[in-house]
Amino acid sequence: MRGEDPWIRTFASSLSVARKSPFGMARRLLFADDEVTLSSEGTTMNQTADTNLRNSSFIRGATNEFTVDFGFARRQREVDVARGERALGHFILPPFQRPSVWTQDQQIRWIESMWSRMPLPAYVFNQSDELNSPTDEWLIDGQQRWSAVFEYVDDRFPVMGYYWNEVSEVDRRFFMNRPWTCIRTAYTDESVLRDIYDRLAYGGTPHDPSDREVVGSGPSAR
Repeated sequence: MRGEDPWIRTFASSLSVARKSPFGMARRLLFADDEVTLSSEGTTMNQTADTNLRNSSFIRGATNEFTVDFGFARRQREVDVARGERALGHFILPPFQRPSVWTQDQQIRWIESMWSRMPLPAYVFNQSDELNSPTDEWLIDGQQRWSAVFEYVDDRFPVMGYYWNEVSEVDRRFFMNRPWTCIRTAYTDESVLRDIYDRLAYGGTPHDPSDREVVGSGPSAR
């Protein structure tokens, strides 16, 4: 078309190419000197000024899927009681960890969830690469859940009508082989681990029974 702006022709041509691009591939359009990427979902991301937020991840470690019996393995170092550490199965609780606070009802519900194959939230375990590190084998997050497991296996309470010593061998193997995701860190700096603990332990808002009543009274509940 005579008199047509060359920029419009370039834009239209780019759109034509974008429509023909394979599904899922990023589609690039040029606007003046700035480059913008349109993803397959249609979102835009400026490529000229990377905010680099993805590299600000605070917890750096490996995600492993261990089985429950991992928590019953022998510890590799002694517990420093004078320093305030406490033993919990294979793990060592750091001095800044609170004590066990779950009620027995909460523990039973957790074990029921494990038997019922519910998704298990990951726990955080610090395993330093440095020999004789004072932060090695610290359980940073997951004390309440693991305490419930250890007390259940110690026959402190029954679940679904059975104490652990009454559970069949086949069911015991099933329970101990249950996969449980672990985020394994390797920090030697106690202040870093304390900060991770604080963020995980104090970042949420506890549920209140009245919350359920409010939700249940909404239009969708009718």
